[in-house]
Amino acid sequence: MAMNVMVVDAGYLAGEVDFPALEADRFGWSQYGETPVAEVPERCWRSHIVVTAATPLDAATLDAMPKLKMVAVAGGECTHIDIEAAQSRGVAVCHVPETNPEMPADAERICRETVANIDAFLRGEERNRVC
Repeated sequence: MAMNVMVVDAGYLAGEVDFPALEADRFGWSQYGETPVAEVPERCWRSHIVVTAATPLDAATLDAMPKLKMVAVAGGECTHIDIEAAQSRGVAVCHVPETNPEMPADAERICRETVANIDAFLRGEERNRVC
């Protein structure tokens, strides 16, 4: 099965950085610099994995994404994610501990580690999991 990955706010990462390719054979990758909160459900309704650095994902937004299996937080803080709502829906949440997306020194590591978290999730492994 192909997995659809949506990066909703790559513009929150400091500097000009790119996410490396996933190890998975089949996946779709879409990326936006910024997504207004009201547009997240429309952009992500087919996504299995959503990557966010700062865009909030509350219970109503999570409900609008029926295929969602994972939220990959591009940074160390998960305060913009409704963790309890994700957990109750069986949605895994992973992050990159001890990093700040606004720091240029962290941004490249965040991209690498976020993709590593996704790859681990797709292999059925737990890595930097919050819930």
